[in-house]
Amino acid sequence: MFLQAVYRLWYFDVKARRRFQIQTILIAFAYGVFSSLVLGRPEKRVTWETLGLICFLTVGFTLFYALREEPWKVRSAYRRLREFFGNRGYYELGLTSVAVLVLFSLVRYVPITKVQAFSYDLQLQQAISAQKLGPGAFDTIVKVVTTATARQVPLSPRLVNAAGRRVLEDSRENPGAWPATLAFLSYRSSLNSETSPYAQGRCLGAPTSGFVGVEALTLDCSGQAQVLDHIAWKNVVIENSTVVYHGGPAILENVQFKNSRFILDYSPGSHELAKALTASNTVTITLPGR
Repeated sequence: MFLQAVYRLWYFDVKARRRFQIQTILIAFAYGVFSSLVLGRPEKRVTWETLGLICFLTVGFTLFYALREEPWKVRSAYRRLREFFGNRGYYELGLTSVAVLVLFSLVRYVPITKVQAFSYDLQLQQAISAQKLGPGAFDTIVKVVTTATARQVPLSPRLVNAAGRRVLEDSRENPGAWPATLAFLSYRSSLNSETSPYAQGRCLGAPTSGFVGVEALTLDCSGQAQVLDHIAWKNVVIENSTVVYHGGPAILENVQFKNSRFILDYSPGSHELAKALTASNTVTITLPGR
């Protein structure tokens, strides 16, 4: 009887089969969109999980259909379940699943800092969970960290430290990891809220020749670029700036960066500077240049 019911479902009951197929497509599509766009999971992994979900739903629906048609006596618990899921049950279940997935996908856009932070932490954790990070992971990291910086959403300090160290280490041999490293530097700079004890000064232009010394100043660049090359910085705070370093000689002694964005050429000197910025808010380092 069971096999007969299964045969009847897949060869004759077009109405039930079509209803199931529509519901399965909706659920699988919603799951794939949620996993890829919201959670930022790898495309290959989401594809296999979606196929597994379709198989699971197919088996579950077949069993439900066949058992519902069986004439034998069943337990009262099964009868209650049959009454609950009967008729439009799968249709309602499909709509409910889609609604829940859509709701979760919209959570990240709710203007609640803690909810946003949880969403970003989850995406960041999944991006660095792979044994070897690829271009997709680096793109996700840049997107998450840049968005968190722009929206001033605090990420998990433990996660930021772990992820920052990992992409910094990967950037030694992989230039593809460098944008992610710079994104972390910008995020860390946005967290620096210490009050500067130094006098206010203006952003400096790039030296045309020789070496320039700057000491005991707070430079508010108001979004303009500040080049570090060929300047000796001592007791300086650079804030609201786009910090640029081309790999030339520079000296930084007790230098802080606040709310700044970093554009550092991919070079050994830039890597050493990024390492120093990752280790401490106050940087002291001598960069000999190329």
